[in-house]
Amino acid sequence: MDNKIFKLVFIGAGNVAFSLAKRCKEVGHEISQIYARNPLQANEFAEVFKVDIATKLSDITRSADYYFLCVNDDAINVLSKKLAEVLPNTSIILHTSGSRGVNEIDAYFLHRINFYPLQTFLKYKNPNWDTIPLFIEANSIDFENHKLFFDTICKRVIQINNDIRIAIHVAAVFVNNFTNSNMIIAQDILAKAGLTLEVLYPLINNTFNGVLTTNPLETQTGPAKRNDTQTINLHKEYIEENCSEILTIYDDYTKFILERFYP
Repeated sequence: MDNKIFKLVFIGAGNVAFSLAKRCKEVGHEISQIYARNPLQANEFAEVFKVDIATKLSDITRSADYYFLCVNDDAINVLSKKLAEVLPNTSIILHTSGSRGVNEIDAYFLHRINFYPLQTFLKYKNPNWDTIPLFIEANSIDFENHKLFFDTICKRVIQINNDIRIAIHVAAVFVNNFTNSNMIIAQDILAKAGLTLEVLYPLINNTFNGVLTTNPLETQTGPAKRNDTQTINLHKEYIEENCSEILTIYDDYTKFILERFYP
């Protein structure tokens, strides 16, 4: 590999840490160490990537190029304060949260970076990193100084600020998390009728293929889009009898569509 090899420490050993570490190793970087509160996760990570385990924060090497905080959002600030007691203030600290900014990292560190690859990660599923946008929140100097490293991970590296990152994260929750919850709801409805989600696979594929090529405002269909109140009422009667817990969700979606297309 022509690019410089960087030494990385991962703090946290969940899905994001696994996926990111696999990508970093794939492009030639060195995974130097893992620290995780959960010893089972730490051991699994160490076995997969053949690295040493730091059993306490004071054991973390001080000579890594980058330190990745792949931890729960609420733990970023607390953990960075603890790291400030053991690492030099010139250490480059990155966290991977889409909902929290660089200020979550303790101000003791001079180089604070939000490293936000926009994708859902599963531990043993390999995403296509060449298509994933990597959003970086950092000061302009840090962005430029470390872009060489960023570019080895993703082909689409975009500098953003706090407001843009939050907007992206909220939009991503609607596209990914809420959409998946809709699949759970559909699965539950079908199960009560003795069916599986498989009967909707062609519709699901058509829906997602459509929005990838066409403005979703143009692909919207359904009873609310047609202002078909009779069908809407039939749906609500069925929901009230069979799955009343989702009636509010149905009402909210219907109201949103009606107000968007019939202002």
